[in-house]
Amino acid sequence: MNRQDKIHALNVELINMMLEKHGITYDTIIANRDENKRWIIDGKDWYSHYTMTKSEYEEFRKKAVVLIAKKLKLNKKVAEEEFSWWFLHIGLNIEE
Repeated sequence: MNRQDKIHALNVELINMMLEKHGITYDTIIANRDENKRWIIDGKDWYSHYTMTKSEYEEFRKKAVVLIAKKLKLNKKVAEEEFSWWFLHIGLNIEE
């Protein structure tokens, strides 16, 4: 598996982990593409439709950093930085 395939597989795994509490998967998101090629759930972009609490975010972050470090063979600090960028780009809204 080349690096691009590894990153895609990691993204799918992280998205599935993040959406687990909502009972959906990456495949559910992909199946909901609209005519503008956006992934929409009930009229909203999928990442805006679902949310997580601050405590769920912290739990997810810890697990995600470990997974990123393992899959991409990174040290913890670099994995934390990668997670920050990943969550900024793909992460769910955090409830106040």
